[in-house]
Amino acid sequence: MEEQGQIMDDNQLHALEQQLWKPILFNNQEILPSVYAILDGARDKRIEPMLHNGNLEQACLYKGKISYSLKRAAPHIVALQQGHPLTHKILKMGWGKAWGVFYVCHPSVTLASISNTCRRLTKVTSAQGKTLIFRFYDPRVIRILLSVFNYQEIERIFGPAISLFMEARDSREWVEYSRGNQQLLVNIERQSDVPLQQTRIYKVEQPNRSIQAIQRGQLQLRPIHMAALQQNIDNEECADLCHEFKLTYHTDESAIQNDEKISRKFESIDHFLSECFKLSKHFNIDSHYGILRFFYWNYQYGWEFWKHTKYQAIHALLSSNRDCDFRVDEIDNMFSQQLMDELKG
Repeated sequence: MEEQGQIMDDNQLHALEQQLWKPILFNNQEILPSVYAILDGARDKRIEPMLHNGNLEQACLYKGKISYSLKRAAPHIVALQQGHPLTHKILKMGWGKAWGVFYVCHPSVTLASISNTCRRLTKVTSAQGKTLIFRFYDPRVIRILLSVFNYQEIERIFGPAISLFMEARDSREWVEYSRGNQQLLVNIERQSDVPLQQTRIYKVEQPNRSIQAIQRGQLQLRPIHMAALQQNIDNEECADLCHEFKLTYHTDESAIQNDEKISRKFESIDHFLSECFKLSKHFNIDSHYGILRFFYWNYQYGWEFWKHTKYQAIHALLSSNRDCDFRVDEIDNMFSQQLMDELKG
């Protein structure tokens, strides 16, 4: 579950600015970088007018004559200045809310140069050849894809930037991506009561010749990219559902420990529920309500309850192609009827 950001205090703002404008080494001298923010107007309707009235160099990444409503929802680039009121406003209001990402560059890199890089990324092709809008400026999206992009794809995302800077999944943390020799360097830091500094190194694959040929044109999102994005969506949905189930049914670790059959197989209540979530996909139970009920059935009637002979009719309905919510309601009715019959007997 992605942590939502809160408006940062002055100490947090100062620490974040210090990281963004950290001196870079060039020709054996330390110089301050230029920092460009790529902001998603669709995330907050205040972004476009804020940039328009903010007295910093900025541009819309959608070229040509477009309607004002589309312009307000479009991605924008702005050349930030350390200490500027608009810079502070963007960081304070947008951090932790997926407003955008930051391109850290050599001071000679212009807004026009970064704009050209980013405009070429706003549209990509799918493996089936369809043109798609690519929200590379959404930190929740690009964090996932950078871990599976090959070297050429990373080069196209970075363009002339030295590093990409953005909020981490936990909004108390920031993450900076930079390129090494066939490597992607990921530096994660947190300034809080419990400081954190962690560096990860990903080995980056060189694309084969067929992929190189494709990628001379528009960037293509390959099946490995789509699978990574879908896995993240599933993980987020699972986390939300697990949290709701535990609140609704007042379950915790003790509930699992008291059930010997479940505790032998699962390390924790979250482990149990995450496995239930995977099984719900197997049975094409795809509604929020349906998955919660599926959790409950496995919790109340036993793990993989449908394998028990007395639940054969329920298993048949569970495996059918009927509408998801219809099956869920009918299975609840079947469990209730079975319980009443057992009580009568």
